[in-house]
Amino acid sequence: MPRRKISDFEDLKHRDSDGDGLSDYDEIFVYHSDPLNTDSGHDGFTDYQRARLNLDSINNVFMKDFFIPNESNNFKPHILKPRRLFFYSISAVAIKIFVMATVLVFPATAWLTPDFLKAESTQIVALTNGLRQSLGLQTLENNEVLQAAAFAKAEDMVVNQYFAHVSPEKKGLRHWLGSKGYNYQVAGENLAIGYSAPTEVLEAWKNSPTHYANLIDPDYNEIGVAMIAGNYEGFDTKLVAQMFGFQKAIPTPEPILVTEPTKPVVTVIDEPTVLAEKTTNPTPVPVVVEKPKPIVIVDVEEPLAQPSIVTGIEGLLTNKKNLDIKVLSPEATEVVLWVNDKKQASAKTVDNQVIFDLALNEGQNKLVAQSILAEQSSFSPEYVLELDTQAPTVEAEQSFISAISPKDQEVLIKIEAILSTDTKVAVVKYHGFDIPLKQDLTNDKLWVANRLIANVADNFFSPVVPASLVATDLSGNTLTEDLAWQKILLDTPSPVNQYLFIKNTESSNIKPIFDLSTWYFRVMLLVAFVALLLNIFIEIKKQHLKTIASTVAFMTLLSLLILF
Repeated sequence: MPRRKISDFEDLKHRDSDGDGLSDYDEIFVYHSDPLNTDSGHDGFTDYQRARLNLDSINNVFMKDFFIPNESNNFKPHILKPRRLFFYSISAVAIKIFVMATVLVFPATAWLTPDFLKAESTQIVALTNGLRQSLGLQTLENNEVLQAAAFAKAEDMVVNQYFAHVSPEKKGLRHWLGSKGYNYQVAGENLAIGYSAPTEVLEAWKNSPTHYANLIDPDYNEIGVAMIAGNYEGFDTKLVAQMFGFQKAIPTPEPILVTEPTKPVVTVIDEPTVLAEKTTNPTPVPVVVEKPKPIVIVDVEEPLAQPSIVTGIEGLLTNKKNLDIKVLSPEATEVVLWVNDKKQASAKTVDNQVIFDLALNEGQNKLVAQSILAEQSSFSPEYVLELDTQAPTVEAEQSFISAISPKDQEVLIKIEAILSTDTKVAVVKYHGFDIPLKQDLTNDKLWVANRLIANVADNFFSPVVPASLVATDLSGNTLTEDLAWQKILLDTPSPVNQYLFIKNTESSNIKPIFDLSTWYFRVMLLVAFVALLLNIFIEIKKQHLKTIASTVAFMTLLSLLILF
């Protein structure tokens, strides 16, 4: 039988035997359908509809042309055609947009279940103990009473809309521990608000002097952490309270000795019975110690040379309780040091000098050195210095830090602190910034600062912890104390950041939605990967770079959707 030419089938191009809109030629050689049947696949789709949808038809040819490159599909598997891949991409992106919209339609706090908050609290405990272990310190045991006190504190801050160690009702750490029956010797508290992850909280605490001191304090052996989600000044956020403690030891009662009763001795007196014994110390008679007067030696032509204190102490204001005092005493064999008219110390001279290790008294100290040679004696001038070991004080209830945002990427920090009059320098530390305070010209107790910070980072207020006030007096004593926030600018997370935060919470309320969409993307990625391998290796010599490139782009998109 002679071989037929393509021209022999030209009449088929103009014939439509089943009247479905497709020529018999196209049905036989292009779509592999039956030219005598409008529904070759018997699936409710006409051959014409399949052609419009770019679907293959029947007789097992469908799967072959859909996945495997061959002559009938021009070595382009239908599943990898750019138009199909574009349709699949649009579908995948639409599903992701639907998931994001579902997540963002509710506030972030709506997805934060108690189990999730408890898990994050546990993580903060673990991070704290990890820090202590790295420094060779004892780890802290989780205490349920401390945890209950921390939860009550966090809840109170949300209810009463404040962020400070002391509430507007003057309830501080002592109140919360006492309300839960925690009997402590020492205790401490760390606070934070507006954060995404526990690691951010610990990092912020480490950068704050007062909070870091609590984290590494060796006196603590117990810890309690609690988180709460809620609305603070219009922001949906989270607050965390971390409490430390060391409980008082319960004294062991002494055994009661039972003895045979003896007949009591009854004494009749006229005075009433005394139920409590009171002991009054008699008023001591003041002892006047007179400063020894110089001994006058007769028949001595020259008096004993006067000693001198060569250490620069005159008018000194110091916080050092012990000082080395050097006394020069020519010709003398012994030197006596008098402090506030009392003999403090004496020593033999060496090379005409004596060095005393002097323990100062709090307040004013008047020093006089006495040289002695046989029966001769001479005195130095009086030297006055002052010991001050008391750090400056702050009126916490009237001191605050506040923040406003006059422009985008700018923050105005306002600080007011009421400090004792002996304060010399005051500075507030927050988020790596040292903000110096100046003394008000009309009020010597008021220290203020107004600092405009430009180009503020996105995480400047994420998280927020109490700022640290560091005040130093004239003696060098330093006060370090937390400063309460009066107004906080919590960072408003972008929709993308909020979505990622909720996605990472693994909340039981939202997890099924994420899991379903993720598995859909993974299945599509696997199918595309297998189809690409078949396309490349079955007919390796007949490749279409456009098909490969579009498939790789589609797989990249799916990978990003899975990660995001």
